[in-house]
Parts: sequence; structure tokens; C-alpha cells
Amino acid sequence: MLGFIGVPNPDSRVQIGTEVSNFIGMLASLYVFLLLIAYAVTYALSRSIIRPLSLLSEKVQELKFTDKNDPLVYAGDNQDEISELIARYNTMVAKLEDSKLQLVRLEREGAWREMARQVAHDIKNPLTTMKLSMQQLERVSSNPEQAAAYLRKAITRLIEQIDSLAQIASEFSMFANLDIRQKSDVVVNEVVENVHDLFSEQRNVHLDLSMPKEALHIMGDKNHLIRVFNNLVINAIQAIPSDREGRINVAVLNQNGLAVIKISDNGGGIPPEIRDRVFEPNFTTKTSGSGLGLAICKKIIEAHDGNIRFETRENEGTDFFVEIPVSSVA
Repeated sequence: MLGFIGVPNPDSRVQIGTEVSNFIGMLASLYVFLLLIAYAVTYALSRSIIRPLSLLSEKVQELKFTDKNDPLVYAGDNQDEISELIARYNTMVAKLEDSKLQLVRLEREGAWREMARQVAHDIKNPLTTMKLSMQQLERVSSNPEQAAAYLRKAITRLIEQIDSLAQIASEFSMFANLDIRQKSDVVVNEVVENVHDLFSEQRNVHLDLSMPKEALHIMGDKNHLIRVFNNLVINAIQAIPSDREGRINVAVLNQNGLAVIKISDNGGGIPPEIRDRVFEPNFTTKTSGSGLGLAICKKIIEAHDGNIRFETRENEGTDFFVEIPVSSVA
């Protein structure tokens, strides 16, 4: 008869525990390694997907109607969803460029049509007056005394209308070809003072002038600037109602490196519904003229790197401000 006695061995327990720990450590290391590989693969895939989408998002944000927009280039699979999305974007960009070209063409054609309509409208009134004068002169031509009496009136009227046509032609020509290339040193004080002297004897209007002690020099074209200030003073005079004593203040200021010319009147002000259109070409509330006066003024001042603006108060008056950078002060 045989018998076995089992006695626990502490050394074997320690060995088994060590093996289990080593196995768990290797398993954990393998798990971490596989996790790192999965993370790297996932990161690479996400980058390959997100980067084109981020680039597409940036391009959409930078999309402009005025500048040329370049298509996107995608180096990935031509059959995936991102490729289709970018292809749609490139198609949209191409259509946008075509729309821009078509819009420019339509705007150009529209501008020519509007210009032709305005020219026809502006020359129609003087031509109609001239035609009526000649018809009346023809009717009285059989009576020498009546013809002689009417001839002087007809000649004066014809000269006025011819001058009006010449002015219209001159304004359209200037607006189309305004290009100030030759600039010289101009003293703003002298230009404004000459304009003030020209209108100082105007009837029913009191013209005040305020000038700084120092001479403000700018780089510009003196003749064009005189035209601007003449136009602004004439507009100020015409804005004053006939039943009101006119007061026009012309002031020259030196503010933050700018020569500021302020022309104020006590007229009826500019109605709210037309304030946004004051500087538009061909816009006028007058019964005669080309409607290019203030549009030309704006182009001239902008050609001098300046700005023209106005502030108006209904039934109280309007202030026009011309701001031009000062080159030096003497």
C-alpha cells in the first residue's frame, strides 16, 4: 500500500506568480503597441481626410467675387467622396468665373446704354430750343421788321444753347478721360481764395472765408481743384431757396495732416431719399446739366488721394468737406 502526502511548496507559488505577471506585462505591452499602431493609422487616415476638408474650408472662406479664384488640387483617390466634393467645388469656381465675366460684360453694356440715354436726354433740350427759335425766325422772315426784332433774341438764345451743348460734351469727355498724372506743389489757401474772390460779388448771397495763418501745400493739379471748389460753391448757391438770404461759409482747416476745405450753405438741405445717390454719375435734381458735376468732383479728389463727403440738415443747410493730404506747411 502506497500513500502520498502533498506539502505546499512556497517556491512554486512564487514561480507561477512571476510567470503570470510576466505574461500580463507582455500582454499589456502588446496591447499598448497595437494601440499605438491603431492611433498612428487612425491619425494618418484622419489627416488624409481632414486636410483636404480644411483646405476646402479655407478656400470657401477666401472665396471672393472680385478676384480670381483658383481651383483645388486633390492628390487622393479620384473615386472617393472627398474627390467628388472638391470636383463640385472646382465646378462652382469655374461657373463663378464665367458669371463674373458675363456680369462685367453686362455692366459695361449697361453703362454704355445709360450713357447713351443720358447724352440723348441732355442734348435734346438745347436742340429743341434751337429748333423752335429757327422755326419762329422762319415764320417772321416774310416781315423784315419783325425778323430784325426777333433776330437778336434768336441769336442770343442759339449761342446760349450752343454753349450748353459744349459744356455737356466737355463734362462727358472729362468724366471719361479724367487722368491726373502731372502733379505739382499747390497752396490750398490760394486756390480757395481765388474761388472766393470769383463769387464774392454774387447777389443775394453773403460769402464768408476763413483761412489758417499757415499755408497748406499739397501735391495736385490746381486747375482741377479750382473746378471742384467752383462746382461746390455753385451748388451751394443753387441750394438756397429764393425767399431766403443766402449765407455760404468757406473754411480751410489743417486737421491731422489733412487740408480740410469746408463749404457750408444755409439752403434746404439734401432730402434723405437722394443722399446715397449724390455722387452717382448722371444723377441730378436740376432741370438742366449732365448730372456729372459731383461725380467729377469725387473723381478729381480721389485722384488727389483725398476724400469728399457731406453732412446735411433738412431745411437748415449742407456742409461739404474736401480732405486732401498735406505735403508741407509753411
